[in-house]
Amino acid sequence: KAGPGATSQAGSTAALSQALLRYINSAQFRWMSPIDSVHRAMATLGRDEMRRWAAMLALITTFDGLSPEIVTTAVARGRFCELLAPVIGAEQRANDLFFAGLFSMADMMMGVPIEDALHSIPMDESSRRAILDPTSEFGLVLGAAMAYQRADWPEYVDLAARAGIDAGRGADAYLEAVRWTDHLLHG
Repeated sequence: KAGPGATSQAGSTAALSQALLRYINSAQFRWMSPIDSVHRAMATLGRDEMRRWAAMLALITTFDGLSPEIVTTAVARGRFCELLAPVIGAEQRANDLFFAGLFSMADMMMGVPIEDALHSIPMDESSRRAILDPTSEFGLVLGAAMAYQRADWPEYVDLAARAGIDAGRGADAYLEAVRWTDHLLHG
């Protein structure tokens, strides 16, 4: 006989499976035919993409009481930073930049200082450094993304130039990040 939590655990597993299948079959991936099993989805996505999906899902579900604006801003910022990775020659580190952008608002999400918030989030040291050191290589990219989001054009242009990002290419990346986030979060 199943214990008292068995029904809720089965429901949670089904919800996670459904969320994963919805994510992998989204327009972002454009598969020839729909992926209909969790096993195939995990194998198709690979480790890095699964980590990214799990982090976004954790953010959305753990901080369920957060304003949608904070979640949307964090996800768009993560995607924006990720899209800038190839521009600065760091395509192999795109996930690290994604995590830096995604968790750069951890202090607002958790209601604690950023240093304390980052202690509870498993992430690469370069992602953590980007959040805590705005002069680091990834910190400049994150700073440019944050300046763009708040429409601080002089700061954006300065930080983008210091990071090696063409300001116009960054603007295109931001628009793509906003579209991607809207599709991901709002279908």
